[in-house]
Amino acid sequence: PLNVAHAVERAFENLDQMLFVQFRGQAVPEGSTAATLIRVGDVILVANLGDSAVYYGEGPRHVAQVSYRHTLEDPLFKTGLLASDPETDRVRELGGLVQSVRGVNRVAGRQSARYGGLTVPRSFGDGFWDNLSPGTMLDPIRKIVSGSPTIGMILKDQIKYDGWFALVCDGVADTLSIEAIAAQVAGTGDCVSSQEGILAKADRVVKATTRAGSADNMSCTILNAGMFAEISPVKDVHEDTPTPPFKGSSDAAASGGRKRRRGTD
Repeated sequence: PLNVAHAVERAFENLDQMLFVQFRGQAVPEGSTAATLIRVGDVILVANLGDSAVYYGEGPRHVAQVSYRHTLEDPLFKTGLLASDPETDRVRELGGLVQSVRGVNRVAGRQSARYGGLTVPRSFGDGFWDNLSPGTMLDPIRKIVSGSPTIGMILKDQIKYDGWFALVCDGVADTLSIEAIAAQVAGTGDCVSSQEGILAKADRVVKATTRAGSADNMSCTILNAGMFAEISPVKDVHEDTPTPPFKGSSDAAASGGRKRRRGTD
């Protein structure tokens, strides 16, 4: 699985470069986040880039976030358990600027702040913030807005047949609590074993997000954890980033959010 994890990391970084070249000609720079599950034998790799999120639940009450969200306001920092925000530190060490715009921390990068900044420090296609030219390859670990994901592993024995995964973009994750998402997924009668039931639950999550007042991009993908079967605690292949709180031949699912500029993402 570690070899696959490193291959996934390289794939994210290559896609980041490809999308940067594709988006470069646009009047307003674009980018995207990603939340991804990849099954490799008895292991699920959870690869996340940006502020999308992956949750695992068993029923409506037992639910946990199993991915690390890249934001400029780490919850552990906000609650005082970390002395500083890890991604803010990384951006500033690379010469980037983090500034508050209408009360929200944003990356200004090596560019001017004319676009209002970017709320995520990691995403696909945002070489603009490093003032790169198309075709320019910058070492991924030197990029202010990085295309390198945080990857966790979920091993066997903790995933149950009646469990579920929810992959959501930031419009959902920033608006609904994990308990509210679990209520929409597992607090209703239809099951996650049928295609119709899964689609209905995903639709319910998006509608609940709309009712809660989100004006951001909203997407939700629901997966039946039974397809992964019998799944031990999460390990993170990155030693310099917090480990997700959770942890299961080769199937993949992904969800992400397209980023809008001018301070509106």
